[in-house]
Amino acid sequence: MNEIMKRYEELYEVMATSKDPTKMHTFGEAEKWAFRKVAERDPSMAQMWLDKLEPVMWLNYLSKSEAEAIVSKFINADGTMGAHWSYDTMRSAVESLGVMMSEEPFFNCWALWATMNMLYSDHAKSVNDFVAKDEQVKFYYAQAIEKLKDADRPHFIREYFEIE
Repeated sequence: MNEIMKRYEELYEVMATSKDPTKMHTFGEAEKWAFRKVAERDPSMAQMWLDKLEPVMWLNYLSKSEAEAIVSKFINADGTMGAHWSYDTMRSAVESLGVMMSEEPFFNCWALWATMNMLYSDHAKSVNDFVAKDEQVKFYYAQAIEKLKDADRPHFIREYFEIE
């Protein structure tokens, strides 16, 4: 297995650093073939593979499992742990505001959910002092959007949480 992986990595490096479209196309076709085989045998593994590729389309992307793992570790300002808002609760609240859960290429819904919960975790005490309860979802949403669309740090979420 080690020899096979070593050879794969060598071929990958040739393709990744090549400016030759023929080499890139050959590698791409091999990858599509391999992906089809994985999808036929194990659709959940194929979805995990897609989740690893999806960040190429977004500045701030998290898969569901990445977001859940991040949020589960939060120690909130009020002493609770994990998500303040479940995904469904946050989605309903955001949709009631008439705003977007995802905006290509800036952020997907899981990056938004994790960021809103991160902001709550870090700032709930001061927000409670200055923002009326019925305005807080709108406030956290606005803050999350500013983070996820910040031109100074366009790739915020994966770098911040050290997701490769």
